[in-house]
Amino acid sequence: MIAGVYRGVMDVRGEEVEVPSAGPAEIVVRVRACGLCGTDVSKIRFGLVHPPAVLGHEVAGDVVRVGEGVHAIAEGDRVVVGHHVPCGDCLACVAGYESQCPEFLHNNLDPGGFAEYVNVLPRSAMRATFRIPDGLGYEEASQAESVGCALRALERMKLEAGAAALVVGAGTVGLLHVQLLRHMGAGFIAVSDPLDWRREVAESLGADVAFDPAAVDLPVSMAEATRGRRLAIIVVAAGSPLAVEHALSCCGVGTQVLVFAECAPGSRVALDPSTLYRKELSVVGGYSTTPEHIRRGLGLIEDGTVAVAPLVTHRFGLAGISEAVELAVNPRDGSLKIIIEP
Repeated sequence: MIAGVYRGVMDVRGEEVEVPSAGPAEIVVRVRACGLCGTDVSKIRFGLVHPPAVLGHEVAGDVVRVGEGVHAIAEGDRVVVGHHVPCGDCLACVAGYESQCPEFLHNNLDPGGFAEYVNVLPRSAMRATFRIPDGLGYEEASQAESVGCALRALERMKLEAGAAALVVGAGTVGLLHVQLLRHMGAGFIAVSDPLDWRREVAESLGADVAFDPAAVDLPVSMAEATRGRRLAIIVVAAGSPLAVEHALSCCGVGTQVLVFAECAPGSRVALDPSTLYRKELSVVGGYSTTPEHIRRGLGLIEDGTVAVAPLVTHRFGLAGISEAVELAVNPRDGSLKIIIEP
């Protein structure tokens, strides 16, 4: 079979690899759609994994083989598969920090989702494989993991009904946050992004206003736009230290800043700690998801609470995976979510 093999910084190639087989308690999935996630792009762009590797974890496809002992899933089922599973019992899990669980970062897909077939190891086969509802396509279902990530992060924040929110960065995950913030009761949602087509999509999906940070004084514009409402949450959905600084510059009293994007290794942010002290601010990280949040994310897509179809703008086969990564690094032509279709 063909897989997109990471060979080094900005070097991903379609190569022939062995077709996986299902051992006991495992399943093999024919991948129909795998989203190109920002974390995949960071690994490829900054060399954060050791080559060779097959990345990709936003997997939707068909079960083609089932190992001994698997009973909840059958051949022919259309499924979404999660790649990380926390233990549920350690100190991190019990405290609600499942993504910090020592077991969590064990990858349960072999190889990754940028391949024609993927073997799902027992932990994910048993605990993080979900049937795709009838009427929902593979592309939409593949985004359940992204929705689950955003949902888990926002549920860790405090958002009183009617309060204001700002999303810095209107890429795919930023646009998911816009929709979830509205669902969770935000009364006013602003977006900041330098790309005009992303601002337009943000407004079509529920943002009240979308600013070009290069054309306005963002703190002043936010103060004017949110007059009478408390700015409760700022989501940083762009992997840039400047985006974090923009967020901090807009904070009001008690604002919570959710950092939801990975910056380049060694990045630094200019911060006057007195700002945190005097305004009683909170800065929180939001990393990854849980099988339960993937399941709930799939439900939010199914019932229309979160619209993901409008986010998919480009599709590539494995032969074009290098081009897909380059487009993700340098967005253009209205690009948002990129789907790999092996």
